[in-house]
Amino acid sequence: RRVTVLEASDGIGGRVRTDTVEGFRLDRGFQVLLTAYPEVAHQLDLAALHPRRFSPGAVVHTGGGYPRAAFSTLADPLRMPLKVPLGALAPVGSIADKLRLAALLLRLRRADPVALLRATDRTTLESLRADRFSTQMIDRFFRPLIGGIQLDPALSGSARMFETILHCLAAGDSAVPAHGMQAIPQQLADRLPALAL
Repeated sequence: RRVTVLEASDGIGGRVRTDTVEGFRLDRGFQVLLTAYPEVAHQLDLAALHPRRFSPGAVVHTGGGYPRAAFSTLADPLRMPLKVPLGALAPVGSIADKLRLAALLLRLRRADPVALLRATDRTTLESLRADRFSTQMIDRFFRPLIGGIQLDPALSGSARMFETILHCLAAGDSAVPAHGMQAIPQQLADRLPALAL
């Protein structure tokens, strides 16, 4: 069977490309690799990508503009417990919200992503409200994070997908390959038969 790969530009990857400018690697667009995505283990040699991992957590803009912009750090309480006090009083949500977030991360970290995708569905916003997250926590944390990942600031998309993504964030790392995101499609292309390209 013959495999044909079509690429209109001068290299593979589409928008998952990395340009080198004056010795710096610049990825096109914002992308990270979630190492806990189920297909990563099946399709990629993760170690060969030499992933550069981000600290687990989030930096949240809590007000102001340049040069006095205010940011708060919410570290993953399960993996960076010593940094939890930094975010405990951050104006991102109440302490109860942060405890609910820790419980949600713990539950999803242990969950089977296939089972999450088979659960009864509702919107992400409905799910967050059912878990009793405050409006402030939803607006300052979940809308920017999940709304940005899923391109859905209204949080009207699938709660099953939201929980699957949060599982991946909690169970693995957010990373970028050492040589940029283009290393991912390049690794896949390198495995194709010689006549495919």
